[in-house]
Amino acid sequence: YKALYDMSPPEAINYVWFDAGTRFSQGDIGMFFWWTPYFYLVKNNGYMTGEAASIIDSYDVGLLPAAEGEAPLTSLGGWSLGIPTSTNKKDAGWDFVKWATSAATQKKMGQIPDYNYQFSDFARQSLYEDAELREIYPYLDVQLELVHQGNGKISRPPAPIYTSLEGVYGLNLNQALSGSATPEQSLEATNTLFTNLLTGNFLLPYNLESYDDTLENTRALLQDLAG
Repeated sequence: YKALYDMSPPEAINYVWFDAGTRFSQGDIGMFFWWTPYFYLVKNNGYMTGEAASIIDSYDVGLLPAAEGEAPLTSLGGWSLGIPTSTNKKDAGWDFVKWATSAATQKKMGQIPDYNYQFSDFARQSLYEDAELREIYPYLDVQLELVHQGNGKISRPPAPIYTSLEGVYGLNLNQALSGSATPEQSLEATNTLFTNLLTGNFLLPYNLESYDDTLENTRALLQDLAG
């Protein structure tokens, strides 16, 4: 990781999440790894400016390589729509969720030309195979393959204190990169702080209810919710 930083712009140590993509759009970075929204965000010269980047017609996306003999595995994240238990408009909320995630609605979102077309994170597999959308977003086959590489287990920690854990991890990575701590010291500090946070929030040891989250059970739940 530190060797990769040595090949990056020195200011990269202070980047927030969207800086990596906007920097890549300047045309002098050979490669970067980020999440799928940057398949389209890098088309702008700056974050959501609508001004076409110099690389708009000269970049491509691809799958990450994997070690020989190892199956590629992708970490999955996503957007969520929820209905509060306290609302008296649950039916209206459910109607909205179905509308917002429908193929018809999401195709319209993908066809909006504002900011050089800025939505291709579709919730429906059929949209990744749609000829009109593939003309706008030629990388959809790669993006769909990335989704299929996920197993639902490699993901951000589904815990309320995720942002606290992320802050600890980011700080200690930065200290290792800047040389203010050795990698070993950063790992030790991260382990200590993670243990304290997880223990203090009753997540370690984990004594709460667990759920049988197999793919088959998830499909059955989705089918039941969809009616």
